[in-house]
Amino acid sequence: MSREKKSGMFELNIVPIIDCLTILVTFMLASGVFVSIGLLDVGVSASGAALASVDGDPPIDIQVELRPDKTFTLKVNGKEHREVSIPSVEALNAELKSVQVRWASVKAVTLIPNKQLPFQVVVKGMETIRKTHPEVMLGGF
Repeated sequence: MSREKKSGMFELNIVPIIDCLTILVTFMLASGVFVSIGLLDVGVSASGAALASVDGDPPIDIQVELRPDKTFTLKVNGKEHREVSIPSVEALNAELKSVQVRWASVKAVTLIPNKQLPFQVVVKGMETIRKTHPEVMLGGF
């Protein structure tokens, strides 16, 4: 055989590559069933001029500050002004219920967490607020 025939004759074995791709595709299809997507429904609080442009302004603005020692400060501004330090989740729930009784039309509360708090603590605070007020917005950015 001449040199030209030898250099052009070779066999490309792609069977192992096809096997790997088949297993990879099968694995991806099977593992997709076990993936669940969690959704955290949170609004972002507007401030300043953006807040003034919202039509149908509520009579009061409710803010809950979550401090590093995991206590709360409830601030109510608008037609009613008050600021209350709250030591526990149960007391926060009771205070929010009293605000809800007085101002039933207000459905939104702004949660202002301390930047040093872990995410789990912020989510627990949101869950507590959501028991009395369905709309929880994050603020203080």
